[in-house]
Amino acid sequence: MTDLRKSAIDSVYNAINSTYFGVDNFEFQFPHETDILVEIVFLAVPTYIYAIHYSNGKEVVVVESPGVYQISDESGEITFQSAVNGIENWTEHIRKELSSIGVREKQTDDVIDEINIYIDSLDNPAEAFTDNEVETLTKQLSELKKKFEELLEKNTITENELKRLKSHIENAETDLKVFSKEIWYKISMRKIVGTTKSILTSKEGKDIAVKLVKKLIGL
Repeated sequence: MTDLRKSAIDSVYNAINSTYFGVDNFEFQFPHETDILVEIVFLAVPTYIYAIHYSNGKEVVVVESPGVYQISDESGEITFQSAVNGIENWTEHIRKELSSIGVREKQTDDVIDEINIYIDSLDNPAEAFTDNEVETLTKQLSELKKKFEELLEKNTITENELKRLKSHIENAETDLKVFSKEIWYKISMRKIVGTTKSILTSKEGKDIAVKLVKKLIGL
């Protein structure tokens, strides 16, 4: 296979150097006369690899670990430039994996359990919220929204993730006037908890989310 041109190699280095980690955190290989065009290894965790190679001698394929949702993903039928453009997203997958401390399930499950306990403690869970309760919960939901906006400023979440979180909160505000107490806590609150569980990967983010969700149920 023809070796990469210097300009193509430079594009790989430039793509990595524009990321959070920079070139010094990676090892680069550009093998001669093989189907592998580029192999990038993350030095701190050598199992994290981004490889661009040919399949069947013509199709450009990328194998990356960590992938978007899986430990390893493979994508094909793309151009070399598209493969290089994907490097930045790969480094973001690494960053999220490194910041994840692997306790999301337990933390959020604990909050779900507390929501269920709170529902069981209500005298009349099937009744609607009073005007005062709607006002109080609306203010607390507004506070939750502001905290998520602060997480965006700290680059803990992305704009799209913030948009998703705010959408759930705004829906919960509307649902306060529609659902009974039991249904609101079971549906609206669980939706907010589930979203924070899937999005907030930093310990700071989880701690803020858990604290504010607990406040919404009076804990």
